[in-house]
Amino acid sequence: MQRMAALVVVLLASLAPATARAQFSAYFLPVERGYVDSHADLQLHYSRLSEEFCILGTCDELVVNAAILSVEAQYALFDRLEVGVNVPFVVHAWASLGSGAGESEDNTEFGDILLNLKGKIVGFEWLSVAAFVNTSLPTHSGEGDRDSSIMQLGGAVTSRFLGILLGANLQGVWGINGDGDDAAFMGMDFYGGYKLFGMLSLTLAFQYLHQIHPDTQGTLTPFAITPGVELNPLLGLRVGVASRIAANDDARYLFIGRASVLFHAGYSF
Repeated sequence: MQRMAALVVVLLASLAPATARAQFSAYFLPVERGYVDSHADLQLHYSRLSEEFCILGTCDELVVNAAILSVEAQYALFDRLEVGVNVPFVVHAWASLGSGAGESEDNTEFGDILLNLKGKIVGFEWLSVAAFVNTSLPTHSGEGDRDSSIMQLGGAVTSRFLGILLGANLQGVWGINGDGDDAAFMGMDFYGGYKLFGMLSLTLAFQYLHQIHPDTQGTLTPFAITPGVELNPLLGLRVGVASRIAANDDARYLFIGRASVLFHAGYSF
């Protein structure tokens, strides 16, 4: 009888709605949360942009493919400060224009390293608030300019209860160019998640940016939706896949395509 009772307790514990972690792993413009954690991830980002150009009655299709393979490691100190780095050790891009054999490009190089820093301001079991800043370093190989950087900074709040995760962040994105032609955006992310059977997380995020500099008639307003799923087969281990879907053309150009694939596999500790 005692063994049967213990088995029932274990079964109920396995079915309890543990809170989703909502990693939203991405090399470019990740969805930041209001809590800090420690993890190591292998990430793969793939996107494809197709655009038709017509000049003097002649039309050609430009196709751009991009794949980024990176390793991200983040560590939470005293459950207050999170420091991390994302190293894109393979950035592969290939493009073709029309069907001509000579009108194609293929390039593989090392990418720009991202440094991540986050500090938790308020931390309860059900609510946490944090400030964050992510900065890219111009460490890429190849012939590209090395006088530019991207900084993403802001604040995030996350609430967790009954297995449900809800949160939002307010952020600024600053594209720094050495020639002085900078670009700046203000944006908001909203996200949520639910964990089923203690091992399967369903997540959804909305990302919106509004260009504030330069202030021109062609103001950009990228908007993207990211559904995802993550499996936690064993304690600490996880693997997940998401798709960042561009809801308008501005997001399609920013994220290189209508739908990007975001894959991650790693360990939380």
